[in-house]
Amino acid sequence: MSLQPLRSAFRVVARSLNLAEFVSRRQDARGDIFASDAASGVVAGEDSYRIMTIGEGTAVGLGVRSHEFGAAAQCARRLARAAGSGVYWSSVGFPDGRLRSAPAIASSAATFARVDVVILMIGITDALRLTSRASWRRLIAITVDQLSAHLASDGQVLVAEIPPMDNAGSISRAARLASGYQARVLNRITREVVATRPRVSSVAFPASLHQELWLPESRDSSYRRMYAEWGAALAAAVTTQPISRPVAFPVATREPDAA
Repeated sequence: MSLQPLRSAFRVVARSLNLAEFVSRRQDARGDIFASDAASGVVAGEDSYRIMTIGEGTAVGLGVRSHEFGAAAQCARRLARAAGSGVYWSSVGFPDGRLRSAPAIASSAATFARVDVVILMIGITDALRLTSRASWRRLIAITVDQLSAHLASDGQVLVAEIPPMDNAGSISRAARLASGYQARVLNRITREVVATRPRVSSVAFPASLHQELWLPESRDSSYRRMYAEWGAALAAAVTTQPISRPVAFPVATREPDAA
């Protein structure tokens, strides 16, 4: 007897369960903090990199009161130290926080023409909604290809892998198991897709953050620490090299504490 009908039935049940959990989580999300200040900034220096994070809430300051403590700014400060140059950073959110929104945004040549490193932070919502493997593979390929086509010849695309949903403490254990498995599958597909493309790579979620049961409550300090470690991992994945399009930012800026 084929196992395919049983697997299909399991996917239907799991998707229904996760959809209910997702709707409940969306209702609870009204208390979440989002950064409300400017979604861009500068780390002073010459021959500056331009980096941009795009994607769901983690790309645009979910959980912190200022973008200075979000993933883009944290990555920029780490990159500036490593490269010995300035960094201009910015972030753009997707309307529904899902990968299906990415191609429309990635198709804007004007948005990315002067960006050196674009970081795609996506997948938590897709893992919760159990986005199909085929859709994820198709959309991630379209998105990274579009981004690569618009960047400078030495530009990079980084795809931040989905955090371990097994540790998402705001949903039930059953939903954690389903979305956790889905996140691992989608991450594997991402790695397969980017492996065939130059100047595109995936970046694993920091191992140091894997063990905690994560509760997405409005705790600014917890999110600051998470973005500090995540930003460091993203910065380490950037291939630092001389910038072919020098942009100087000579005015010094204050560097906030990460924690």
